[in-house]
Formats: sequence, structure tokens, C-alpha cells
Amino acid sequence: MSLEDQYDAWVRGLMGGKKYAATSKQAEEASDAVQQMQAQLDALTEAQKRQTAAGSALNAVQKAGAATAESVRRMSSELTKSLKQDGLLGGTVAAPSPAPAVPAKADFAGVTEKIKAQVLGQDAFVSALVKAFRRPFVMGTADTAHARGSMLLCGPTGTGRHYALTCIVDEMAGRGLLHSALIETMDLALYPGPAQEKLFLQDLYAALQSDAEVLAFDHYESCASNYLNMLATLAIDGTLPLTSRYVLQRGILVDVGTALAPGAIGELQAAGKYFVFFSNRDETALADKFGARFVDALEGDICRTQAFTPESLAAIAARELNHLAQRVKAQCGLVLAMGSDVRDLVAAQYGKTSGMTAMRDYVDSIYRAFAEYVLDADDIPTAGTPAKLTVDGSRLMAAIGSGEPFNLLALLPRQYRGDVDAVEAE
Repeated sequence: MSLEDQYDAWVRGLMGGKKYAATSKQAEEASDAVQQMQAQLDALTEAQKRQTAAGSALNAVQKAGAATAESVRRMSSELTKSLKQDGLLGGTVAAPSPAPAVPAKADFAGVTEKIKAQVLGQDAFVSALVKAFRRPFVMGTADTAHARGSMLLCGPTGTGRHYALTCIVDEMAGRGLLHSALIETMDLALYPGPAQEKLFLQDLYAALQSDAEVLAFDHYESCASNYLNMLATLAIDGTLPLTSRYVLQRGILVDVGTALAPGAIGELQAAGKYFVFFSNRDETALADKFGARFVDALEGDICRTQAFTPESLAAIAARELNHLAQRVKAQCGLVLAMGSDVRDLVAAQYGKTSGMTAMRDYVDSIYRAFAEYVLDADDIPTAGTPAKLTVDGSRLMAAIGSGEPFNLLALLPRQYRGDVDAVEAE
């Protein structure tokens, strides 16, 4: 008898009707069937309770996991942003955040004349330099992701090439044509062979990531050719694919080979920088190192300085002495007077290797002597006390007020005097 028949018999037994009467055996079997059904129902109910509890636990775990994942994602995003701001994390390319758009109209009016007043004796060079910096604004390439411009500054050592670059970058930054007056300089003589590849890429990456919009490269003649090829590719094409992948760890590029690491750097980008190369040699030597294609890409922006004439050196010396007089008056309270003999003595300090730096160092030593005199004086000179500089043989002399002349540079320790004893006045 099936379970359903047993159940029907049990129901008929309960009703007591003859029509539905059942035997005692059938009633017992029906009772057993009901108990079995109840046990199965209880087991099913218990299983459903356990399943419900498990589902609730699983749902809770899923919710907790989702909350944790969201928290980790948010923390990771904030950490990534912070690391990028600190320069400790890069993306897939080595490029800084996009710079604001350049002014709609680049104002270069009067720039050439202003730079010529600062860089004396190099008028043709200054004109060519301003033209090179202005070119991308006229050509419409000033706000592209490629190199903004490339140029060669060549000429004799000590003729003001680096000083002129500083002057024009300061002026352009002041006019809003550049966002920064910084100049990032790389000495390419530090990378003479293949052993310096990682150092070269690290330094180049840091230069590209810096706020400076002008990258200056010195001594390319002593650099390994493969690094020069990289610079040429970057300057011409705007991007440099790397043969290996790198990731940033604490601000240092680490080679990870071909692994697909998160945030791996696979190429460098010029990112709108000016590329400025310095050399004592002309474009012929540049082509031998970089190739003719790179020289062609310079678009004629090859700026040459010339050796200073005696008249130029005299003008530079006069300017430096004028600055000295202003400084001595402001700091020491002395009013300087001097003749052309002093100017010529300062001009004679011009060095073939150190250039105008030798003249400035000499003028600075004069200021130090005046400062030493004021510090040692029993009575501080009153403001406006007259002081006169004269040349006596090979020595620079000074007379202050009504006092006796004294050897100005003799007040200084030998390291500040320079080789003044060997200089003869004209």
C-alpha cells in the first residue's frame, strides 16, 4: 500500500463511518506513515533553516568583502594620487601632468633688446636665440606633446652661452610664455659607456618629470652614442620606446624586463620641453654624433657666440663695477668713484675657460675687501662716505674719506685675492 493509500485509510478511520471504515492494521500503518511524513517535514524544515542561516552568513560575508574591497580601492586611489604628486609613482609613460595652454598670443615684443642689454657683445647670438625660442609659438607647435623645440648653442668657452639661456628663460617666464623659469641640466659626460644606461634613463626620466620646461645638455661629445640616439629620437619623434619595462620604486626606475607590472613605464615622452645642446663645436660635429636627421630637425636654430672684443670686455667690466658700486653703497655706506684704469684691470681678469665668472669673482673680492674694512673700522663710516679705487702698478688701491690709501685686496686672505699681483694695469 502506498503512502497516500495509508493516509486515506487513516483519515477514514478517524471519521468512523462505515463507508470509510478501516481495519486496525490499516490505522496503525497510516499512523506510522504520518509519523514518517512528520519526520521528513521536520528534517526539511531544519534543512531550510540551516540553508537560510548559511545564506545569511554568505550574504554578510559578501557584503563585508565588498565593503573591504571598496575601502582598499579608495585607499589605493588616494595612495596612488599621493605618490604621483610626490613624484614616486609613474604611469605607463614618463610625462608630467599636462601643462596649461600657452597664451593665445605670444608676446615677444622687446625681448631681444632686453636680453642684449644683459648679454653684452653677443648681439647676433642673442637674436638667433630669441628666434629659436619664439619659433614654436609662430609655427603653432608650442602646446603639443612633442618636443617644443631643439637648438644648439655653440661657440668659444666663456662667451656667455649659459648666462644668455638663463636670461631668456627668466624673461619668458616673467611674461607667462613659460610656466617655470627652471632649467634642468644634464651633463652627458657622466654617461660614457653602456654601464651607465640605468643611470642615464633615471636622470632623463627625472628631467622629463621636473617642472622645468627647458632641458639643457652639456658635453655631448663625451657621451656614449646609444644615449645620444635616444635623445635624438626623443627630440625628433616626441617619444622614446624603451627596450625594457620599468617601474618606480621610491622614486627610482627599476627594470622589470618584459613583465606586465602595474604602472610599468614602457616609453618616455618629450612633453613639450625645449631641448638645448651646448658645445664648443658647430653643427658638423653635431651631425657626426647625432646624425644628419637630427641636425635637419634643428630647423636652423643653431646659435653661435663669438670671442669677445676688447670693447665688449670693457663694457662688461663697467657693468660689473656699476653693480659693485650699488652694492657697496647699500651695504657698506660708501660711495665709490673709479676711473677707466680700474675698468681695464677688471676686464683683464677675463678667463678663456671660466669666462665672465673670473671677472665676477674678482669684483666680488673687491666687495669683500670693503666689507672687511668696515667691519674692522673703529668708527663705522657714515652713509655716503666717499671711497676711490685706483690702480697702482699691479695692485688695486683704495682711499676712503680722508684716510691714507691702502692696498684693498691685502685685507683679504690669499684665497680671495686671486692672482692680482701678476696683473699689470694698462
